[in-house]
Amino acid sequence: MATVIKTDFPRPNANQLAVFKTASTALIYQAAGQHGALHSTIKPLRPGCRLLGAAFTAAGFPGDNLTGHAAITLALPGGHPGV
Repeated sequence: MATVIKTDFPRPNANQLAVFKTASTALIYQAAGQHGALHSTIKPLRPGCRLLGAAFTAAGFPGDNLTGHAAITLALPGGHPGV
Protein backbone atom coordinates (compact mmCIF):
# COMPACT_ATOMS: atom_id res chain seq x y z
CA MET A 1 0.00 0.00 0.00
CA ALA A 2 1.39 3.39 -0.98
CA THR A 3 1.16 6.45 1.22
CA VAL A 4 -0.56 9.44 -0.36
CA ILE A 5 -0.07 12.80 1.30
CA LYS A 6 -2.31 15.63 0.17
CA THR A 7 -0.82 19.03 0.92
CA ASP A 8 -3.41 21.22 -0.80
CA PHE A 9 -6.40 21.53 1.50
CA PRO A 10 -8.40 24.55 2.70
CA ARG A 11 -7.50 26.05 6.07
CA PRO A 12 -9.64 28.58 7.91
CA ASN A 13 -8.24 32.06 8.33
CA ALA A 14 -7.93 33.90 11.66
CA ASN A 15 -11.27 35.68 11.22
CA GLN A 16 -13.10 32.42 10.56
CA LEU A 17 -11.57 30.82 13.66
CA ALA A 18 -12.37 33.86 15.81
CA VAL A 19 -16.09 33.23 15.29
CA PHE A 20 -15.74 30.00 17.27
CA LYS A 21 -13.93 31.47 20.31
CA THR A 22 -17.11 32.14 22.25
CA ALA A 23 -19.20 29.23 20.96
CA SER A 24 -19.65 26.08 23.00
CA THR A 25 -18.57 22.72 21.67
CA ALA A 26 -22.18 21.53 21.78
CA LEU A 27 -23.36 24.49 19.69
CA ILE A 28 -20.64 23.95 17.08
CA TYR A 29 -21.45 20.23 16.92
CA GLN A 30 -25.17 20.96 16.42
CA ALA A 31 -24.48 23.64 13.78
CA ALA A 32 -22.20 21.23 11.89
CA GLY A 33 -25.08 18.79 11.46
CA GLN A 34 -23.96 16.68 14.42
CA HIS A 35 -20.69 15.69 12.72
CA GLY A 36 -17.14 15.90 13.99
CA ALA A 37 -17.46 15.39 17.74
CA LEU A 38 -14.81 13.45 19.61
CA HIS A 39 -15.74 10.45 21.70
CA SER A 40 -17.00 11.51 25.14
CA THR A 41 -14.12 9.69 26.86
CA ILE A 42 -11.60 12.14 25.37
CA LYS A 43 -11.11 14.84 27.98
CA PRO A 44 -8.77 17.83 28.52
CA LEU A 45 -5.60 17.17 30.49
CA ARG A 46 -6.47 20.05 32.82
CA PRO A 47 -9.93 21.31 33.83
CA GLY A 48 -10.91 24.44 31.92
CA CYS A 49 -8.41 23.80 29.13
CA ARG A 50 -9.75 24.89 25.73
CA LEU A 51 -8.35 24.35 22.25
CA LEU A 52 -9.28 26.13 19.05
CA GLY A 53 -7.71 25.57 15.67
CA ALA A 54 -7.90 23.92 12.32
CA ALA A 55 -7.57 20.16 12.05
CA PHE A 56 -7.09 17.67 9.26
CA THR A 57 -7.14 13.89 9.14
CA ALA A 58 -4.04 11.82 8.52
CA ALA A 59 -4.74 8.22 7.56
CA GLY A 60 -1.97 5.67 7.51
CA PHE A 61 -1.69 1.93 7.76
CA PRO A 62 -0.14 -0.33 10.43
CA GLY A 63 3.62 0.19 10.56
CA ASP A 64 3.39 3.45 8.59
CA ASN A 65 5.64 6.05 10.23
CA LEU A 66 5.76 8.50 7.32
CA THR A 67 2.14 9.63 7.58
CA GLY A 68 2.49 10.73 11.20
CA HIS A 69 5.67 12.66 10.47
CA ALA A 70 4.07 14.27 7.41
CA ALA A 71 1.01 15.34 9.44
CA ILE A 72 3.22 16.97 12.08
CA THR A 73 5.13 18.78 9.33
CA LEU A 74 1.90 19.99 7.67
CA ALA A 75 0.39 21.23 10.94
CA LEU A 76 1.04 24.95 11.20
CA PRO A 77 1.58 27.01 14.36
CA GLY A 78 -1.72 28.55 15.43
CA GLY A 79 -3.66 26.14 13.26
CA HIS A 80 -3.59 28.29 10.14
CA PRO A 81 -1.29 30.44 8.01
CA GLY A 82 -0.40 33.86 9.31
CA VAL A 83 -0.60 33.23 13.06
